[in-house]
Amino acid sequence: MVQSKILKKIPSVEHYFLNRRDYSARRYNGLIKKSVSPEQVHSNKVVRMEKNFRNKIYTGADGLIADFPVSLLIKTADCLPVFICNRNPQMIIALHTGWRGLLKGIIDNIKFSKLDKSGLSGTFAAIGPHIRSCCYKVENDVFGKFKKLLPSTVGFFRNINNDKYLDLSAVAIFQLVSVGLAPENIDDVAVCTSCDPAYYSYRRDKTDYRNFNLIKLKNG
Repeated sequence: MVQSKILKKIPSVEHYFLNRRDYSARRYNGLIKKSVSPEQVHSNKVVRMEKNFRNKIYTGADGLIADFPVSLLIKTADCLPVFICNRNPQMIIALHTGWRGLLKGIIDNIKFSKLDKSGLSGTFAAIGPHIRSCCYKVENDVFGKFKKLLPSTVGFFRNINNDKYLDLSAVAIFQLVSVGLAPENIDDVAVCTSCDPAYYSYRRDKTDYRNFNLIKLKNG
C-alpha cells in the first residue's frame, strides 16, 4: 500500500493505493465493501453523486464527485487512479483514466464540479500507481493523437530505440494544472504497475485482476 504525502495531510480524507498483497488485510475489507465505483468504460463522464444512490456502480461513468461522507473505489491494472480533494467546500473526486480518457478530456470535466471558490488553492490531487513511461510503449496512431492535443511532445514521450513511450502522469499533471490546480498541490506516487510485481498489470500479464484504489470523505 502506498499513499500520497499531500493527501495524508488532509484530516477529512482517508485514502489508499492498494497492491495485490493488501486485499487480505481486514482493515481494508469493510471499506472496499462499502465503496461506490464508476463503471469504468474509458469515457470522459464524471458524475456528481447523490446521497440516496443505492447501487454500488455508476453506469457509464469513469469519475465520481462526492460532497458527503462516502468511500469511492477505482480499479486499475495500468490505468491511472486520480484522486482529488477540496477543502472548501469538502469534496472528493475519484477518476479512472487511461490514454483514451485523457484524450477525451475527463480531467477537464472536473472544472464543472464547483471546486474551491478561492481559485482551487485548497484543491489537491494525487496520481496513484500506473504504467509509466519506462514501460508504456504506444503505437504511432496514439502518438499522433496526443501530438495534436499537447503543446509539444517534449516531456510527455520518451523515444527508446525509435519507439514512443507515453508518460501518462505527465499528461495528467499538465491537464490538472490546465484546469486550475497548483503544481505544488499535485502528487504523483511514482510507482509503475508494469515494473513492480506487487501490482497487477494488464500490459505485463494480460490479467483480469485489478488493483484497488480507495478514497473516503470522512464525517465532520
